Amino acid sequence: MQNIELLKRKLFIAALAILPSVSNAQFASEQTINTTESGQSIYAVDIDQDNDVDIVSALQSENKLVWYENLGGGIFSLSNLISDSVSSPYHVIAADLNNDGKQDIISANNGDSSISWFQNLGSGTFSSKITITNSAFNVQSIDTADVDNDGDLDLLSGTYFPNGMVAWFENIGSGNFGPQQIISNSNIDVTTVVSSDLNNDSLPDVLVASFIGDVKWFKNLGGGLFDSGQNIGWSFYTFDACAGDIDADGDNDVVASNGAEIFIHENLGNGLFGNQPIVVTSTNSSYGGTISLFDIDSDGLLDIIPAETYQYRVIYYKNLGALGFSQPMIVDSATSDKCTDTHSADLDNDGDMDIIASFEDITPNDKLVWYANTLVLNVNEIKSTQDFDNYPNPTSEHLTIKLKENIGKFNRFSIYDFMGKEYQLDNNKNGNTEYLVNVSTLRPGFYLIKCQTEGGKFYHREFIKK
Repeated sequence: MQNIELLKRKLFIAALAILPSVSNAQFASEQTINTTESGQSIYAVDIDQDNDVDIVSALQSENKLVWYENLGGGIFSLSNLISDSVSSPYHVIAADLNNDGKQDIISANNGDSSISWFQNLGSGTFSSKITITNSAFNVQSIDTADVDNDGDLDLLSGTYFPNGMVAWFENIGSGNFGPQQIISNSNIDVTTVVSSDLNNDSLPDVLVASFIGDVKWFKNLGGGLFDSGQNIGWSFYTFDACAGDIDADGDNDVVASNGAEIFIHENLGNGLFGNQPIVVTSTNSSYGGTISLFDIDSDGLLDIIPAETYQYRVIYYKNLGALGFSQPMIVDSATSDKCTDTHSADLDNDGDMDIIASFEDITPNDKLVWYANTLVLNVNEIKSTQDFDNYPNPTSEHLTIKLKENIGKFNRFSIYDFMGKEYQLDNNKNGNTEYLVNVSTLRPGFYLIKCQTEGGKFYHREFIKK
């Protein structure tokens, strides 16, 4: 494996020497995961703890939850059943609900107004259904966060009608949940609930989008209490919203889609948002789908991946910096099916983010596919074992990151897992070229260090958390 990675890096450096420039992330042609099953919702996560990313899918029309094992190199198994006792599962996510180090599965089932979870028992097996609630009428969206700051993950939910309720359920230990606690029941047709710290107070707030058009957030006041909500923006038919630091200024901005346009609401600080949203694009789509934020081209900026339901293509929008975005970057324009959901993760363990897409049409045209990102690094990012040191490696407690003297001074560093999730870790800076980072809270596995110098150069190294 080390020899293969070294060869890959040498080939990339050689390519830089002969190419005048490197374009944005390029993708290989569609690779099939399944050609008969389409997920209303998909999620990428390491189910079996073998250090590669598997895929979970909610088969809404079949009343099933399944997962596909990554067998290595982005080759996947046939579907493995998680449960066939769910009613019209609409949204599926994964999280460790019982603090045992394994990723459990949570499903929002709008066929019977229930939210349920399935304990990961290890080796790709799951418990029978554990019901959190049976009273989430027409539930559309779920997320997890440690709402009450007690060390375990609680559950957030949003329902569509009749009253558009946003609520949370306290994890009272070992994945047992208390009764529904209402955050707000004055919303109309909630489509999305997302946990994000929008005012930088280290408490998870709740971002909500509704079909009637409101995008708002509810401030976490501590102790499981929330304020009455603050409007961020408004647009008819808001299908989805998400949060991330789009402009790399240290706070989370909000991205929303109404099916025809994608908007950015800039966080001006402390959860205050600009009056005029920034329009990224007009998709000319008659029906919107999900949107997600991932760094597709490894330039340190979050790009936007929409699921364009009736555009019959897979695209992303490259973040150009300063809240500017490219025209659609085409990943696949040859599909004739409706894209229901997209996700991104490093499926082939080559250090860059691939794209996963789920399509539905008249069976047997349903399919789940992925597209390999063939550009390992951006032109301004060079992987080299000579740029900085990180030690010890592997490590269980602390990691030292030290730039070589001829490289320059640190601007910032980031640590990501192989699904592209960034981790904010306690650290101490020693001068201008060295950091001591506490990695004890990370799960065991492979991680990527990304360093940026004051001169704007990026350098990458990997390490293993024991």
